[in-house]
Formats: sequence, structure tokens, C-alpha cells
Amino acid sequence: MNQKSRNDYERAAARFVAWCHPRSIGLDDVSPAVIMDFVRARLSGGVRSNGTIGKDIAALDWWLVQQGCDLPATRSEAVRKLLAWSREIRVLRGSGPLSELEVDMMINACPPTLLGKRDRALLAILAASSLRVQETLCLTVREYRASMRRIAEVDDWLAAASIAEGPVLRGMRVGGRVLSGCLSTECARRVVHSRACRIGIHAGVSTTSVLGVRSYGSLRKAAA
Repeated sequence: MNQKSRNDYERAAARFVAWCHPRSIGLDDVSPAVIMDFVRARLSGGVRSNGTIGKDIAALDWWLVQQGCDLPATRSEAVRKLLAWSREIRVLRGSGPLSELEVDMMINACPPTLLGKRDRALLAILAASSLRVQETLCLTVREYRASMRRIAEVDDWLAAASIAEGPVLRGMRVGGRVLSGCLSTECARRVVHSRACRIGIHAGVSTTSVLGVRSYGSLRKAAA
């Protein structure tokens, strides 16, 4: 997550905390019903943009994970239905691209393990890429660093795995050993599917569903 997104999420979380305070709602009291009441309050306060509501939910999902919630209330069936209504998340989805919000929630749901960092990097780099899937999976560290912008999740993975050259995205053994070759398309597909399932999306998802969903499409092949 870049600094601008983090700042936006922190402001949204602060808005939620400020709303909770006079109602004596603590972290342990945050339930799907509380999230729904907050959304109703936002709507009553004049918010009419579906995208704004979706971003509020994504920010709260991120914040609750930061607070140590393994299964945030934002991922409940009731909230998912609300997001389906707002057209940011489709609970009963067909095939097609994921939204940026969906990808953010998938990234936030990855654990802080080495494997989780790899998966976060995979999702983030696919979302930012304007390359084909295979080109993205075979991207080298040199090519990545020559791209238009840096991606925090990718930098975090490279540092944690001590990768200085060669492929950015790599396979891993069960014991946690990082392999030297680039991540296979089949492994990438399984990662995307499993991370989508974690946030309640069980069908119509592939690596191409994530590819380039972030509007800046900033990752491109380095100039020769």
C-alpha cells in the first residue's frame, strides 16, 4: 500500500472511531450491525457515492486487521451484500475483472508471514501491471526497479526474502525456502483463487481478474 492510500485509510478509520466514541462502541463491540449503522450514518450525512462507501469499508477492513482482528466484521455476509448493492463487490459474481477494492481486501487478508508477503506482492504487482500475466510473473528485479513507480508490497517481499536479482515473484517450498525460478502461472492462479475465497469470492476469479485493475497501470516493461 502506498503512503497516499495509507493516509486515506487512516482518515477513514479515524472517522469511524470518532463516530463510535459517543456511542461507547469499543473495538470488541465492532460487529456487522455496527458497520451497517455506520454506513447508514454516512448515507444520512450526505454521502451518495457508491465508491466512497466501498472505500470506507475497505479502510475499516484494513484498520480492523491492523488491530489484530482475524475475521473483521467487514467480511460478514451482511456487509458483503451491502457492497454488492454499491457495485464495489459482487457476492454472486460472474467472470471478469475484480475491482480495486476487492484486490485491496485480498491483500489486507494475507498473513504477515513470508508466504503472505509473497502473495501480497503477487496481487499488488498484478494489479499495477500493464503487461501480460506471464510477463509480469517473469519480471526481474532490475525490470521492476526500472518501472515508473515502486510498490510497497513488492519492496517488503524483496527485503524479507533477501532477493536482490533475478525474478521478483518466486515459488516456495513447504518449509518456507524461496526458490530461484519465477512463479508458475498455475501457482499464481491458485494463490489468486485462495486469496479471493478468503474474502468471500468463490467463483469467476483468475490471475487476469487482478491484472491491471489499479487505474494507474504503472508497471511496464523497462526500456531496452
